[in-house]
Amino acid sequence: MKKFLCCLLYSAVMVAVLLGGLFYMNHLIEKAETSYNMIPLMIFSLIYPLIMGMLFGLPQMISRLKRGGVLHFDVIKFAAIGLPALYIFVIPILYYFTKIGGHLPLSRTIMLSGSGGTVLLTIVGVVLGYVLFESIGRKSEQAGSHDTLEENS
Repeated sequence: MKKFLCCLLYSAVMVAVLLGGLFYMNHLIEKAETSYNMIPLMIFSLIYPLIMGMLFGLPQMISRLKRGGVLHFDVIKFAAIGLPALYIFVIPILYYFTKIGGHLPLSRTIMLSGSGGTVLLTIVGVVLGYVLFESIGRKSEQAGSHDTLEENS
């Protein structure tokens, strides 16, 4: 029964964040149409999928943290999946706010692809948020592990 209630609460939080985010995005779209300031909408459009991805990974991260052992960050998983996603995730920020953004590999392709870029950035944001939380866990103690973070207890 406790597990059912936890899953039900988790689902309610997911729906609330999803609907709240969509309503807030509509508000930002209306505000951008009247003020011609697209920056808040752009930043929210990047952060919102990241938060959703983190929420998708939260239950597994919590169950891994409940296990015994040393706090662990899976560097290999983050390097293989997270770093490419992070690169694509920061391209719009670098493209609009720095001079080097337009010269980075894939930046023009992503930024000038119309709605395909928006879909790609949404998917990449969800993947990045999920991988961030998926990479955190506990591992049985091993001597000399280079990718382990010690707990401060």
